[in-house]
Amino acid sequence: MTESKKIEMIKSHLNMNVTHDTNLWDFADLKVYTETTADDYEVFVITSGTSHTENPSITEDVYYYDNDLAETIMEEVDAFEQSEYKDGEAMVIYIEEELYDDISMNDALMSWLEDNVEDIIDNSEELSLTDDEVTYLEETY
Repeated sequence: MTESKKIEMIKSHLNMNVTHDTNLWDFADLKVYTETTADDYEVFVITSGTSHTENPSITEDVYYYDNDLAETIMEEVDAFEQSEYKDGEAMVIYIEEELYDDISMNDALMSWLEDNVEDIIDNSEELSLTDDEVTYLEETY
């Protein structure tokens, strides 16, 4: 099973849709992007919910370093998954394409797989996994 197949499987299981398309900005449940301060420093913003989306909170939504962004995104996905906010609908996450790579988001998803492979296996029918893919997951993780 390729890494890209695993990533798509994880996203499907978590009911998340990651987009880099700015046209979907208004539909995103979580927005992850960079901003530049008045004195030309780059900061990172993660906003969720309508109130913070338009006016991010400096103390809650802005990060000076990018090393914990992927973990924070995964925490937001978990919180969304457990909420009844959009029961059954996919969480739409807008993230700048370059930032997605810079924060190693795929690594965070693969780490999630290692910790939650049983959930994937239990959900194998809904994910349309073949018997060989299930066996591979059981033997690998």
